[in-house]
Amino acid sequence: MVFASKSQKPGSILPKDKRRISLLNSDFKIATGLEARKMKKTATHSLSHLQLVAGDDRRIHHGINLARNAIYAASKPGHEGCGILDTDLIAAFDYLCLEWAYMVLERKGLHRNAINRLRNLYSDNISVIVVNNSEGKAVKNIRLSLRQGDLPSMHLFAFGIDPLLTYLEKRLQGILIASLPVEGPVLPNTPQLPPQEERYKVIGYADDVKPAVIKIEEFILIDNAMALFERASGCKLHRDPESKKCKFLPLAKWKGTLKQEDIPCPYMTLEMVGVELKATWTQTRKTNGYAIQKRVSSKTNLWKGGKFMPLSMRSWSINTYCLSKVWFKTHSVDLRVLDITNINKSVKSWLYADMLFMPEEMVMVRPAQYGGLGVHDIKHKALAGLIRSFLETACNTDFRHSLFHEILYRYHVMDDKSMENPGIPPFYSASFFETIKKVYTKSPLKIAKMTEAQWYHFLLEENVTKEENEEQGHSFIPCMAELMNMGNDWETSWRRMS
Repeated sequence: MVFASKSQKPGSILPKDKRRISLLNSDFKIATGLEARKMKKTATHSLSHLQLVAGDDRRIHHGINLARNAIYAASKPGHEGCGILDTDLIAAFDYLCLEWAYMVLERKGLHRNAINRLRNLYSDNISVIVVNNSEGKAVKNIRLSLRQGDLPSMHLFAFGIDPLLTYLEKRLQGILIASLPVEGPVLPNTPQLPPQEERYKVIGYADDVKPAVIKIEEFILIDNAMALFERASGCKLHRDPESKKCKFLPLAKWKGTLKQEDIPCPYMTLEMVGVELKATWTQTRKTNGYAIQKRVSSKTNLWKGGKFMPLSMRSWSINTYCLSKVWFKTHSVDLRVLDITNINKSVKSWLYADMLFMPEEMVMVRPAQYGGLGVHDIKHKALAGLIRSFLETACNTDFRHSLFHEILYRYHVMDDKSMENPGIPPFYSASFFETIKKVYTKSPLKIAKMTEAQWYHFLLEENVTKEENEEQGHSFIPCMAELMNMGNDWETSWRRMS
């Protein structure tokens, strides 16, 4: 067992700022890997759809976007007071007992022989602490806590916390995001069919549980549910050291006799698994934009102090080690012009540090096989990720469905005017839907399955790498895959479809 620094505190030497990582022998890892693969295949129907850490039909961005949509719905005039709780667990893998996970698996219908096979793997195990390559004494894992680094650990923890998510989903009212009337014939003397609704009740990503609160009584409900889970599983809830309460993002205006001592600690930022959400979209966009700028500039400033590699190799380093920190947030938050300008400035400051003349913008983002450097275009790469995450929940049958995104897609892209105008939310623009609509008119059947890379190639060719001359007008640089196989790749050939 080794101790690695947490990402937020890389320079700390305190034991509480370290994370335990188990280095398992290869035979044991192969055996546990087989169990992990079996759990992964059944995660889509054996785990709650609110658990986003496992399952091929869900992504973490879907949960972040759902919370973002709920905050937008709560910010509309006249909405009653509500909020989102941040019920994070302390060292969840260390505290959760495997026996609780076995009980949950048994209640879900897993055969007893399979549970006994898991017990045989973990019933008698030891941990050896290694400090500076010096092995310490062996410590027997009597409590049967999970091992960080073991393949099935994340799935076992997801099953362990699944009863909590199901319990809260059935009892919380949730924040209403979208509603769509259900049309159809009804029998005489029968009430009208209830509308189809999408609500944000709770989502979970491993040990991060974010329940929504719209009534004072729901604070007590969530507190009792967390207390039951703590006693059953052995986990501990992260609370404020002074008030002993959880963090809480208040939304809209609370009415009635709600007092400060009645609610948890009001916190202006909700840490949603890597994306910081605030009560208004302007603040959310600004906070995440500055965070991305800081990460990129700190990385490029660090590189400026060393030797410079050949120019043809710098783009690979930029894309792999620098700009890879940008794309996670851009699946939920669109970048401002200021963010794009400053990120490009930081990239160019290292990319062209030893050059007297800088080439044109098109040369920097053009693929290397066509004479460019191949650096990712910040604006269009970020837009491609935002479009892909929207379409996954709007019209892609491979992923979980979002009613709000479907309404936006049907009205603004498919021109379905039979429904009420949902408006354009602040995190999507009119040009955003026009871009999707441009492809939809040419290829309505394939738009749902377009990958992020395909959207990026399309946006790049449309806006950056196209060349213009007097005779032929705009000529697009085709991607290499199309040249190799015209039948399978349609990133540029879609324009020739009828």
